[in-house]
Amino acid sequence: MTPEVANADIDPRVRSEAERWLVRLLERDASDPERAEFERWLAASSMHASAYREAEQLWAASREAARHPEVVAAAERLLHPRHAPARPWRGRLAAALAAAALLAVALGLGAYGWHVFGFHQGVASYSTRVGQRLTLHLEDGSGLLLDTDTSAVVRYGHRLRRVDLLRGRAEFRVQHEAGRPFVVHAGGGTVTAVGTKFQVSFGTDGDVDVVLLNGKVSVAAARSKTTLTSGEGLQFDRTGIVRGAHPVDLSEALGWTHGEVIAHDWRLPQLLATMNRYSDTKLRVGDASLRDVRVTGTFPAGDQQTLIQVLEAGWPIRAEHVSATEVVLLHD
Repeated sequence: MTPEVANADIDPRVRSEAERWLVRLLERDASDPERAEFERWLAASSMHASAYREAEQLWAASREAARHPEVVAAAERLLHPRHAPARPWRGRLAAALAAAALLAVALGLGAYGWHVFGFHQGVASYSTRVGQRLTLHLEDGSGLLLDTDTSAVVRYGHRLRRVDLLRGRAEFRVQHEAGRPFVVHAGGGTVTAVGTKFQVSFGTDGDVDVVLLNGKVSVAAARSKTTLTSGEGLQFDRTGIVRGAHPVDLSEALGWTHGEVIAHDWRLPQLLATMNRYSDTKLRVGDASLRDVRVTGTFPAGDQQTLIQVLEAGWPIRAEHVSATEVVLLHD
């Protein structure tokens, strides 16, 4: 898990960036490139993640605070001083965040003291570094396994259990609870489960893959809704287009959960892209003639040196180290 950054240690400039991102992402016209840029910003630093989580909490708490007349009156005085010019919606939201922060200080709550409003209980963010996996045990007996370079937000409420997968890949083991569905949001769709085990992952192009290991799940996107049964998978993109259900290789799907990449007749670029997820040393194809090389095998996830040795021994391939973190594969 990415180490937490204490709220007092967050750079004010990072706080401002986090508030701007929150404002932008709450707008309906936020574009896919903007969301991708946000995910890169979020992953760049544990301080970014802490600042954004704080901004989310302040925004949600400020909405909850609207139920309290005395808090609303104070916020109105902060947000609408006499003779102040009208501000656009984006400016009002940024100001609302600032007002919420000021009210938190005034009430002596602190950034994580929003339990007065009942918000932060049941909300948590988790992330893994490159090469790291993380097992989570949730309060209802469900479990999550986060793969390398993965970020997720878990929100538990009285009527809904929700996980937002922001990037990477995760495996979910869901305990059934009548009247409280378990819903995973990722990219352009959702996966709703009842007592089941499944995986959700982002591809390099932003598409989302869903693999059902056992049980039954409903996958909904903007343009369709599909039910998967054990051993099936599907893919959907950010626009809500779903590619039909199909049988999946469960051994490949389960490989990463115990630290392995299992390839069955994979093209070399696919294998390299998968192995690169687990290592700071990136391998790439430098010769177009190697793109159609097919590889079958089991490899320790992130062990780039072993993979290079296997490729050089089995194919006319040589590895050229162009930097400490980049290796190009060429035809020998």
